[in-house]
Amino acid sequence: MTSRAALVVGIALGFTASGAAQDITFHKSTISDADGKEHKVDLTFEGNGKTIVLRQNKSAIAFVPYSALDQLAYGYSKRYRVKEGVEVLTSGCGGGLACFVEIPVNVAFGSAVMFTKTTSHWFYIDYTDVNGKREVILRLDKSEYQKVIDAAKARTGKDVDLLPEQ
Repeated sequence: MTSRAALVVGIALGFTASGAAQDITFHKSTISDADGKEHKVDLTFEGNGKTIVLRQNKSAIAFVPYSALDQLAYGYSKRYRVKEGVEVLTSGCGGGLACFVEIPVNVAFGSAVMFTKTTSHWFYIDYTDVNGKREVILRLDKSEYQKVIDAAKARTGKDVDLLPEQ
């Protein structure tokens, strides 16, 4: 192997080794406030800091050291999409001849939506800090929930408990 090839291999191995300590961030999670309104948060598993960090609008709202974790859990719930179907049913038309087509379509589509189900994915972080026991509940996006579970296991060294369907 030439010295140039050895250098390239060495750099690649260096990136692989340092990649194990890099942060893993998920951008599609939400958290509910006291009024039940959902807000987007970034969920980060820090490699070097050994901390779970939640950020809302780039401001940190929670730091959970891996050593403070009591339990990690994942659960999901299914529900009918009644609210979304009603919104489609009640969406009005602007008037004119288009209403003759639009209203029956809204009724048919809205009724169909009401009979479909949606799944919500939930990630629970139970930990203890100086103020006692705490819990963070995140709603995960369907495209990220399995990646979050895998990252949580790999980074924290804790098993993620699987909860029964709610």
